Amino acid sequence: MDHWTVSPAGAALLDRPLKVYTTEQVAEILSTTRQYIYELARTDPTFPACRIGRGYRFEEEALRAWLQGPGHRLAGGWKHASRTD
Repeated sequence: MDHWTVSPAGAALLDRPLKVYTTEQVAEILSTTRQYIYELARTDPTFPACRIGRGYRFEEEALRAWLQGPGHRLAGGWKHASRTD
């Protein structure tokens, strides 16, 4: 029977609670669509997504760090509504 061993650094990580979000939860948190979160996960190498099977999971601390990083905005830049003054 094989036994797995965990390094001291890994054991320290396992001792703290790990909060992981689904794609739907991240879309709700960011007030956007699930499709846009999938697009970010596929196309933005800085977006903290972990592919598990056919879906993605997002670790809370990594997502917070990404949100606080520079230059996070909607693809294509900010759009201004046209005025009809």
